[in-house]
Amino acid sequence: MVKGGDFFRILAMVIMIAIAFFCTLGQGVGSWISFGVYLGVGVLIWLWMVFVRWKKTSVVIETPDGEQEF
Repeated sequence: MVKGGDFFRILAMVIMIAIAFFCTLGQGVGSWISFGVYLGVGVLIWLWMVFVRWKKTSVVIETPDGEQEF
C-alpha cells in the first residue's frame, strides 16, 4: 500500500489537468473544443474502469518476487 493512497491518485490527476490546460492557452476555439472532447473521453474511460472493469477483474502485476494479484 502506497502512503497517501487516493490522495496521490487525485493529486496526479489535478496536475495532469493543469498541464493540459496550460498547454492549450492561446489556442483557438477549435482547440478548446478538442480539449473538452479529449478530457470527456478520458473521464468516461476512467469512470468505466473504476465502476465496471476493476470491480469484476483483479489486477496482476509482474514483480521481481513473481506475479502479484490485487
